[in-house]
Amino acid sequence: MRIGIVSHIANAKSGARAPMELAKALAHHGEDVFFYATTCGYDHESVKNLKDQGVKVRLIESEDYLFIGKFRSVFRLKNQLLKDCSEILSLHCTPPFFLGSMLSRIPTILTYHGTQFGVLRERLLPYSPLIVLFLPLELFLNFVIWTRNAIYMWGANRVIAISRYTKNEARNLYKKSSKVVYWGAKPGHFAIPKSQGKSQGKICQLLTVSRFTPYKNFHLLLEIFKNLEKSTKIPLRFTIAGSLGSAKYLEYLKSIAPQNVSFQVNRTDEELSLLYQQSDIYVTADTYLFFGMPVLEAASFGVPVVAYNFGAASELIDNGKTGFVVSTKIGFEKVLRQLVENKDRREKMSRLAQEKAQQDFTWEKTAIQYLEIFKKHYKKLSL
Repeated sequence: MRIGIVSHIANAKSGARAPMELAKALAHHGEDVFFYATTCGYDHESVKNLKDQGVKVRLIESEDYLFIGKFRSVFRLKNQLLKDCSEILSLHCTPPFFLGSMLSRIPTILTYHGTQFGVLRERLLPYSPLIVLFLPLELFLNFVIWTRNAIYMWGANRVIAISRYTKNEARNLYKKSSKVVYWGAKPGHFAIPKSQGKSQGKICQLLTVSRFTPYKNFHLLLEIFKNLEKSTKIPLRFTIAGSLGSAKYLEYLKSIAPQNVSFQVNRTDEELSLLYQQSDIYVTADTYLFFGMPVLEAASFGVPVVAYNFGAASELIDNGKTGFVVSTKIGFEKVLRQLVENKDRREKMSRLAQEKAQQDFTWEKTAIQYLEIFKKHYKKLSL
């Protein structure tokens, strides 16, 4: 089957990694897969990796700094899609590429990644009183975000949700039905270094990985970490790693962090894999945990997870078995202290977390389920 994966950027950072992994997994099943992204901000290694795995990459020229450049990319994409003769399109894209896909009149399956409101808050530091002044503008921007996503949801022929949480959100916000297909856990090239192990000695190493932006709530994790230090005798270290979203927020975090907190910015996959393997506990307080690939990446390295009960956290973690899902700051500190002070329980959770990630969340399973939906929908339209 000729399948077009329409993304926006060919880069393995953050959520942009998922469409690339889907494309490679589909290619491994012998499908004829095309991957579409813009020339802006693409990563050469990511493109090479796609090609090495049998994916045909199409980089569409787009001048992101000019509106007219984005408008041109609509028709460049449309023409390329028609030239490649894809039978179905899997959409993970921004408005210009969405419009180009619609104009091609090729059947489309949209992957719904969730709706993130409150973009103005990301420009302010935590606990800033200024947010009250921006409430009217924020409400307007939230409406704009809703409208854009509503166009996506109702413009595509069918919708796939990445979690039960996003499935319910799609129904509640847009009155749109969808089918849940989970993403995979660890990418195949996310190698586990064989020469390294967990942190040695009595020190317990905590880790969190994501973009440096306020809705990730790293400041809240730092507050919990500092309280934990006061209530336990176990020496602790905490590493916060991720791509740079807000330099202002990162500087704020550094100003409130104790000396045993390390900040790792824009690390390679090799460096991240080493951080995962050397860590004992993974923590997250991501407000918009629509799926949470880092949670499963940690689990695939045998790291139990403690997460706030946001988004799809309870779908990824078996509470009390592979980690903990908590709803309060006090509860978070309590279960985290239990894991820190009980190495045997931590190691048991580690094994169960790794088994769950490797058995339940694989890109092979994801590709099979996507392919089944593609074929059924294409057959239905052909009747």
